[in-house]
Amino acid sequence: LSCPVDEQILTEFTGHCQMVVVIEERRPLVEQQVHHALGQSAPEGGIWGKRFPEPLLPIPESGLSASILIEHLVPLIRRHARSIQTNGQLEATVQRMAQTAASPIRVATRSATFCPGCPHRDSASALLEMRRDLLNAEYMHRMHNRKPVELAFHGDGGCSSLAAQAPFNLLDARPSHAGLAGGRAGGAGLHSEAKQVVFMGDGQFEHSGLAAIRQSIHHNQDVTYIILDNRTAAGSRHPWPLDSEVDLLGRPVFAQSIERIVEGMIPRELTKQVQVVRINPADRQRYRKLVEEMVLGEGVQIVIADKECGITFHRRAQSDQQQAADSTGFLPKATFMQVAESVCEFCLACTRETGCPALGIVSTEHGPKIQTDLSSCVNDGACARIDACPAFEQVTVFRQRPPRDQAAGLALENLPEPPIPIHGEQETWRCCVSGVGGMGVSLLTAVLATAGHQMGYRVQFRQHKGFAVRTGSVLSHLLYTRLGKSADRRPDGFDTADPIEPPLPANAPYPTNRPQPPEIATAAEHSGGETPPLAPYGMTDLLLGVDLLEAARALDAPHRVALAGHTAAVLNTAATATMAELSGHEPPQPQELEAALKEQTHDRHYFAVDVAELCQRLLGDRIYTNIMLLGIAFQKGFLPLRRQELEEAIRHVAPKHAPQNLRAFKLGRVVVLSPDLVLTQDRDRNES
Repeated sequence: LSCPVDEQILTEFTGHCQMVVVIEERRPLVEQQVHHALGQSAPEGGIWGKRFPEPLLPIPESGLSASILIEHLVPLIRRHARSIQTNGQLEATVQRMAQTAASPIRVATRSATFCPGCPHRDSASALLEMRRDLLNAEYMHRMHNRKPVELAFHGDGGCSSLAAQAPFNLLDARPSHAGLAGGRAGGAGLHSEAKQVVFMGDGQFEHSGLAAIRQSIHHNQDVTYIILDNRTAAGSRHPWPLDSEVDLLGRPVFAQSIERIVEGMIPRELTKQVQVVRINPADRQRYRKLVEEMVLGEGVQIVIADKECGITFHRRAQSDQQQAADSTGFLPKATFMQVAESVCEFCLACTRETGCPALGIVSTEHGPKIQTDLSSCVNDGACARIDACPAFEQVTVFRQRPPRDQAAGLALENLPEPPIPIHGEQETWRCCVSGVGGMGVSLLTAVLATAGHQMGYRVQFRQHKGFAVRTGSVLSHLLYTRLGKSADRRPDGFDTADPIEPPLPANAPYPTNRPQPPEIATAAEHSGGETPPLAPYGMTDLLLGVDLLEAARALDAPHRVALAGHTAAVLNTAATATMAELSGHEPPQPQELEAALKEQTHDRHYFAVDVAELCQRLLGDRIYTNIMLLGIAFQKGFLPLRRQELEEAIRHVAPKHAPQNLRAFKLGRVVVLSPDLVLTQDRDRNES
């Protein structure tokens, strides 16, 4: 155990040391024990940690990474441990890292918001509208014959806390820990005439929210609880929802009802006063009317907003569509929500009212317009229900035969192999993959990790995810380390002892006689805590930018992954708009972002194109952007991987979508081999 410190081991160890440096997150607990244990027998160079000799800066209390430690330790070593010989390596490393210090531009903040199709958006938008109406004197007199009423909203952590973000800004205080919002509402009600409303996820209810409800009933508080039952375990980290009829392994279990639990806490004399109602928030008019009546009532009121998580619901819908397409060779019927370009006035009322990340800004001959991103829009109708804009229209497409294959004229077989990898002789290879939730950064990371493992590398990878599954920033760091001796490697950098095995057929199980894929590495806290990169500043060999804005964000602290003249880059020049951009508070900056990325990477190993548009045109969906980028990087010689292992990893990681992903991978290679053939149509469209 590192704490408490074993004084005997510590004394024996430090007897061989010139200096002791204690590195620990947060407070100096171990450092204080080391001082106490060694006392007068401390090494001549001293004991350092949260305190360094003047004027050097000590080890910070949080956010430690290899780069931060290098920046703090090198000056200490050079000044107070002069006998250490480094042959200039320390100074060279610090100088190299310093070249990444200047951030080229200010990168827009990507605040978290509800995913497309999230049921919490229905509740948040209805309650926001209700709050405005209840403060309207004319409305209150006409509808309720009473004075305006102020509402105070409280919320816990988890997905429901995103109601505190723009454009809703619904919560009046920072979201509290699970289950505490009810206690805060009860206390606030003692000192305010405002009606207290608690926004609570089903996970928070299970965690400790039911205790807050019990206290509110016991003390007869005037609080309305809105329990958001989306039947999905998310921010609460509970293993499975209460009301599920199967467990995590699919085994049948006894489902517990939220209503029954709450009703069991209500004494008989209060059964008529304390109402418990379950209703679907997608039924906007009924939901809004019911919640308004209950909020304006007295005492504890419980509303259970019953609507499944958009991700799980539409995952099943997509699976059904895929089965239909597999049986007929195409999808006979599909319904989409789109914005009529001739009607859209770019007033941004739709983005400000819905806060839906499936909306985006597009350029037209009549100026910028709002349009839905069909790769992320789930067509749940929320935008039409709130009557945000008459430009929304639902379109149903009927097909009697497959759509024309836009890539039919491109030769995808027997493509020439790429050149020798540009980093083939390095002992280590580092890669950074950046994008937005829902763009397949995790899948691309898994493919790279699996292929690297199959090649015989020691693979480490770490992933930072934003709070929301479909809208937060996602950044993956991968590190390959060669295990063989350099003398045993072929000229292309691969080990001679590692024979090339034939690729697996589609949908084949992973072979038992080959090294198994690595386990998924630990990721950052779901709350959005930064994960330090696996590479010091500027040491990344390849930057794969699935989203342009997130690729530029990787240039800034705490990652600072790229170095001019060293880091290769393959970038999708399309950027997913942030909520600030969609609401008109910040202008998009694609030209500035791409200029900064080009300046901070290798000028001869830089490839940037609108891969999302290519995927939409050639494959009918932008979702394949990640794998097409992989094909581009491979054909450019930026990956220390063979084609066989990459294709095998694609089949293994996502077997159901292997044919489409392999096609995207090959198309990415064609983009490099025949750019004029593939990009001419896009260039002509842009010029027109």
